[in-house]
Formats: sequence, structure tokens, C-alpha cells
Amino acid sequence: MRTNRRAAALMRTDGRAAALMSTKTLEEAPTVVESAAELPPEAPPEEAAPDVETQPVRPAGAIEHRRVVIDVPASSANLGAGYDALALALDVVNRVEVEATSSAGIELSIEGEGAGDLPEDRNNRFVVAFETGLRWALGSVPEGIGWRIRMTNRIPLGRGLGSSAAATVAGLMAADALTGHKLEQSQILALAVEIEGHPD
Repeated sequence: MRTNRRAAALMRTDGRAAALMSTKTLEEAPTVVESAAELPPEAPPEEAAPDVETQPVRPAGAIEHRRVVIDVPASSANLGAGYDALALALDVVNRVEVEATSSAGIELSIEGEGAGDLPEDRNNRFVVAFETGLRWALGSVPEGIGWRIRMTNRIPLGRGLGSSAAATVAGLMAADALTGHKLEQSQILALAVEIEGHPD
């Protein structure tokens, strides 16, 4: 299995999950390609991390893009003496396509790893993270909007390659991209840790 050099080069020693993937925003206008390297600088070390247990008070707003495509790689933190301290992004990638629709509800399809086993509703880890990100970015999940979600999974489940973390990060980054990047990098990291239950 080859190491994804580009993703590995973006990854910092603190292992921030947001640096493991890239986001593509698609509109009627020409495609805008954004890289995790272009995320806002992280907050200074002395600044307290956001309290993810307290919902921020923000006025509800509309999404700014109709469709996004998220690529997120597998990762491994089982690196000998660097166990759970160092990590690599691997050349095995899950892709998630999210499109806003005019009918409320979620239409979710899964291809590849986990097809037929992973839930295809709001209990899916991607959807949990996605709706969490929307609440933080907009104050609430927009009403009257549905989501067509297509997951193409290549990361094996239960093999220590970060399939759950990949779904969590993809959901948060999709919400951030659709809402015009209203989340800070430190918020995305804190929310991912809260959803996953551990930072590694």
C-alpha cells in the first residue's frame, strides 16, 4: 500500500484530522478546488478549544453551494514507537458526494466497503457528523432541504485504517464546504474528537 505523499505532506505532527483530506466545491460556476493546506491557521495554543457540548447561538442561514465532493484517505497510527502519536495518510480513499435537493429527507447510497452493513439513514456516522457541522455552522439544520448522499468506500472496516474517523471528518468538512467555510479549523477538530470519542 503506497503512502499518499500529498496528504502526508499536509499532515502536521499534532495529527489534525482536517489535514488529511481535500475538498472540492462544485457549482454552476467553474469548479473551485480547495486544499486542506488552505484552511485558516489554527488558534494560538493558549486559546481554549471550543466547548462542543454547548450549541453556539447563530442565526440560521442558507447553504452557499448545492453540491460538494469530499475525498478522505485511510490513516494509520500504528507506527511502532510512534504508536498513537504519529500517523500516515494512505493511498486508499473514500469519496462522498453530497447534493442538496428540494425534497426534505436523506437519500443515502453506499458502494464498496460496508455496503449492506452500514446504516443508510441518520444513524450513519457521516450523516451524524454532517448534521452536527450544519448545526454549528448555521445554528440549525436547514428546513425544507434534503440531501442526496453517495458514499464510495474503499477503506476496509475494522482493520485499524480509520474508516470511522474518515466518515466523521468527511461529514464535518462537507458541512463546512456547503456553508461557505463558517467553521474554524479548531472547531472541526474538536467536533471530530467529540464524535469519535478519542483524538487518535
